[in-house]
Amino acid sequence: MHTISKVLHYFIRPAEAINLFDVVNTYVPRRQGLSLGLEFFLTTSHKLLDYKPTSANSTNWVKKTHLPLSMNFDPERITDNTQQYLMNKLYYEEKNTDHLYRISIQLYGNALKLFGKEDDTYFYDITPIYFEGKCCPLAFFGHNKDGKLNKLQINIAMIMNGKYGIPVVNKVFEGNINDVNTVYKMVYYPEVYCFSHFWIDQENN
Repeated sequence: MHTISKVLHYFIRPAEAINLFDVVNTYVPRRQGLSLGLEFFLTTSHKLLDYKPTSANSTNWVKKTHLPLSMNFDPERITDNTQQYLMNKLYYEEKNTDHLYRISIQLYGNALKLFGKEDDTYFYDITPIYFEGKCCPLAFFGHNKDGKLNKLQINIAMIMNGKYGIPVVNKVFEGNINDVNTVYKMVYYPEVYCFSHFWIDQENN
């Protein structure tokens, strides 16, 4: 855990540099005074660094780090309920609003200021992820290059900055959607940047 604490130190600084906490809090309202930007950071760190991360063990994991002391919060407030609230608010189903998409775009803009000049080339890829269960509403049988026709899947799309190699935004699509139909939603969505040069990974098409 000492090693994890050292790694977390290097997570906090870039998170603060791109103003992650305030950006998330702008889109996701606080719950009983708890910063959802903080919850977002803790959940992401837990998923990346824990051996078997689950919402059930996240509180215990956080307690074992230096984060409660260094970031001045009570780890007991991080519960299954607060994590579920965060997930529900990132995608506001009642209004069909994908806040995570908007958060990603704003964080990318903040990161780009640190890297320097804007790039004019972006890369796009979409990858299927298989499911064993049957409860994911976005999971469908669909085409995939591995030929696993008996597996439910979702499609995860990502746009990458061509110069710095940093992600711009990612989005989850239904498992049976045609790749071509995702490009418009990812690139020419009304509230998103217009890219002057754009390359698509041909392996998935």
